[in-house]
Amino acid sequence: KATVSVLNWIPHGPHPHVDTMLEAIESPRQLPCAEPGDVSAHYLSMNSVAYEKAWFYNDGTPYQHWLVEQVRAQGIAASADDRLLDIGCGTGNFTRLLRQAGGLRHDVVGVDPFLEPSVGDGMHRVKANAEDYVEGMAGGLEMPAQPGVPTAFNSVLMKEMVHHVDAEFGDICRGLRVHFATQLAAGAASSCSVVIVTRPRAPLDHYPFFAAAKRAWQDGVPADEAQLTARLRSAGFAGRNGTVTATHSAFPVEMPLGQWKAMVKGRFWSTLHGFSDAELAEELEAMDKNGEFDRFFVPEAGGSGDDRVIRFEDKLIFIKAALHQ
Repeated sequence: KATVSVLNWIPHGPHPHVDTMLEAIESPRQLPCAEPGDVSAHYLSMNSVAYEKAWFYNDGTPYQHWLVEQVRAQGIAASADDRLLDIGCGTGNFTRLLRQAGGLRHDVVGVDPFLEPSVGDGMHRVKANAEDYVEGMAGGLEMPAQPGVPTAFNSVLMKEMVHHVDAEFGDICRGLRVHFATQLAAGAASSCSVVIVTRPRAPLDHYPFFAAAKRAWQDGVPADEAQLTARLRSAGFAGRNGTVTATHSAFPVEMPLGQWKAMVKGRFWSTLHGFSDAELAEELEAMDKNGEFDRFFVPEAGGSGDDRVIRFEDKLIFIKAALHQ
């Protein structure tokens, strides 16, 4: 395994605030995307502005605030004394909002292997792989001292990233359990939790995707809810002092068809990385021609062509693993 020397962070200002999604979709080519077939390049090519302008990640929206409250309802950043770690934090906009909503008194840490490190707004962004960082937390790797960066956590979030660490997920779970047990033994917390936010592996018929995109999602999400919860229990989040639960929730999404098409062309989900620009354009055109968007239209919204409004549900699963004294 690599050392955790990648934890070095470079202070600079906060990420730019994104005012509207519409500015991002005026031209799909304004949204950087990877060459087909390379998931790493997908994230390396996404700067903070482009990432946050994708509808599901746009900063300060009703959807984002709803998601923050869903996460807090699971016990993450629910108390001002919680010490929060966000694994796979992306740009960190969601992490910052979560810290604000919880009124957290301590700085939070966000870990991501692709975007640039930074510090500001009570948040430390650390460039590291999830498995290496958690192994360091559990004492398996020597972690270099970083002035001011918290190293103890009772509240851990893994949002929309677990499918990227499927092979390492068991080790991550075991590392978090070791870290939580250390915190409980030291009296630093009475309860510690990790919450995984993901989407159902199948079916995806409630999203206006073409068939090949749905298959790409299933191929890119190896583990379903039952498998994830089983791995958490196997890692030690079970028995007298542990619990594993799963909760489902959904948010009603409405947007112009043209906005959705631009997001798909911009590969707003990494599972779309395997499609070329031409393939995405052709698939979306075929959906239009074959009437596959029709069942998503909102008739009372009016409009024509790409101005027509579509409606669908974003369905999420919240898997919580907790360890108690």
